[in-house]
Parts: sequence; structure tokens; C-alpha cells
Amino acid sequence: MLAFVTHPYHRGGVTSWIKDAFVECKQKGIPAALVTVAPSKPFISGKGRPSMVEFVSIKDGLYAAKADYKFELGLFNARVKVYQTLIRKNIPEGSVLIPSDDDACWAACCSLANHYPVIGVLHADDPHYYQLHQQFGGYLAGVVTVSSRILKSASPTQLPARVIPCGINMDHFQPGAKQSRILWVGRVEEEQKRVSDVVKVCQQLLKSHPGWTVEVYGHGDRLPWLENEKNRLGLANLVLHGWQDAVTIAHAMRHASVLLQTSNYEGMSVAVMEALASGCAVVSSRVSGVEDLESDEAKGLVRLYEVGAVSEAVNQLESVIQNWQPTVPDKARALALEHFSIANCVASYQSFAMHLKPSAKALPFRFSAAKHVGSFLVATLRLIKYKLTK
Repeated sequence: MLAFVTHPYHRGGVTSWIKDAFVECKQKGIPAALVTVAPSKPFISGKGRPSMVEFVSIKDGLYAAKADYKFELGLFNARVKVYQTLIRKNIPEGSVLIPSDDDACWAACCSLANHYPVIGVLHADDPHYYQLHQQFGGYLAGVVTVSSRILKSASPTQLPARVIPCGINMDHFQPGAKQSRILWVGRVEEEQKRVSDVVKVCQQLLKSHPGWTVEVYGHGDRLPWLENEKNRLGLANLVLHGWQDAVTIAHAMRHASVLLQTSNYEGMSVAVMEALASGCAVVSSRVSGVEDLESDEAKGLVRLYEVGAVSEAVNQLESVIQNWQPTVPDKARALALEHFSIANCVASYQSFAMHLKPSAKALPFRFSAAKHVGSFLVATLRLIKYKLTK
């Protein structure tokens, strides 16, 4: 059995993948489980996002304990204990545990590593994942990375390891009638996504291609700045849609011709996978994941430029526009089917997990009654402070 252990709220690519992988397993009759918690009231940190219990359509095999502010605001070890108890109660020993990107999920799984093989998945070329690997690597049965760059950087020499891109449900994406539209999709922030380059690209590209639009889908702390720059520079063809649901974005990709990715770093971008599945060409900074597609089969479909090299990005976009062929959408989708279908992803995990054994040791973990009381007090004080400052 593959048992996914995840934090309570959907918050991006990792939880989308967990949901799709779990649903794929259940629909194909592959033994699988999903372990999480169900907020009894919306968490402060939920920020209007759906909980995983709401996000996942199939409830068979979904194990979720009710949780309130004491889970969200209490001590780290209290959260670990909740996940640990859920696993022990519901998941047969010997099942393969796959934690999300949450530290408490990793700790809970690794505290049981002598009973369950644990696969650590490194989803991005990001210090957070390398820290998780460094902290918990000694308790893992195997490591999966979503790109070759991450595998090389992590160097898990003592463990079985494999590169397996996360994968998406291909049924949700289809090519449509393509229009003169370039999409940018993601969190509107600078540190990872380098959203400031979108403005620079628009300044150069739209002068020579006034019939095209660059459309930004997403929300984040740099959205007000982006709106100000759009108005200050008079970029009428830069369209800011803000946060939109998955159906709206899939429809936009169906009719767009190009996805632009400006990131400083990535794992294997969900937006890239979805865009290819929707028949879009991709112009991206040379980052983890997408660089694995730099091959003859992707020639003309995926074009890379060095991070921050805006003029090079504009040249690549112009090349896509000038060399567009009616066959691009079908070729892009075929590329996505080969590399990123959730069915192929799950099959790869099954193959990788087949011979994994529990670790010889587990992460030491003990949560005493005194610590339980301490966690309750901390959570209560944090809740009072939140209400006073709200």
C-alpha cells in the first residue's frame, strides 16, 4: 500500500499531486491511503483554501482526525503525535509512507520508520527540501526527486533513489483553439518566481507584438507592485487576473499559445506540466525540472534561457511566435503524456516502492502527558494573542 501523509490544507503543487496520485490509485484498484487532519473550524493559516478532506473527492481510504486550534497553534510534537497515531491506527505495517512537504508529516513517518518504509520526496530545488533530507535522511527507505538536478544536489548515496516527476491528471487539460496569449501562472512573488521579469519581458515584447497579451494568473505579495508597474508603464496588454480556480486556469491554458516561466528555482513546475498537456509551448528560465526536457523530442516546444536574461527570454518568445506551426499543440500534449501523466507517475512509485524495506532505526520520539498539557497551554495563549491583535 502507498500511504500519503499530508498537512490539513491544499496549498499548491504538492497537495495537488497527492490528491491526483491517491485518486489514481483508488480508481485503478491500487491499495492506497491518505492520512491527514480535518479542521473542525477553519484554521487561521487556512486563508480560505480548501482542506484536504474537502479537496479530495474519494473518501474511501482517507483517514482524517478532527482537529481544532490545539493542533494548529500547539507545539510541533503535538502535531507529530496526531499524525503518528493516525498512521498506527489505520495503516497496516509494511505499507510505504510518503509524507508531504510538511516537517511534522516527515517526523511522524520517520518516527515509525522501523515499521513502515518511508519515501522522502524532494519536490523542489529549494533549501527546505535539502534540510528535510539532511534531517530525516537517516530514517528513509528511499528518496524520490522530481528532477535530475535535485537528485544530483541531494546526493542520497546510501539510499535507493529515483527521479520521478510528480505527474498530473491529463484528463483535466486539453488543447483548444490557440490565441495570441502568453500565460504566467504561479505565486506573484519575487524570491522564487522572479515576477519582476514579467514586466521587463512585456516592455520589450509587446512593442513589436502589440496583438499579443501576457496574462498573469496568481496572487501574492508582489501583486500590488505588479499592478502599479502595469499602470505606470502603460502596459495595456499585460492582464492581471489574480487568483483563479483550477478550472479557470485550465480553460485559459487551453486557448493560450505559450507559457512563460521566469523562476529563480523550481522543482518540476506543475504549471509547465499543465501547459504542455494543454498544447502550449513553454519558454522558461533554466531551472530544475524543465531543463530535463531539453532534448530532440522537445525541440521547439520547450525553450530555455538563463535566469534573469530578459532579452534572451524575449528572443525565445519571438522565436515561438514566428515559428508557430499547427502541429505544436498535439506535439506538446504527446510530450506531456509521456513524461507527466499521473498514471505513469503512480506506476513508477509502485515499481520503486516494491522492494523497499523499513529502516533499521526510527526517529526517536516521545510525547509525554506533561508535554501534552504544555502544548494545550501554548495553543491557548497563541489563540488569545491572535484574537487580541485581530
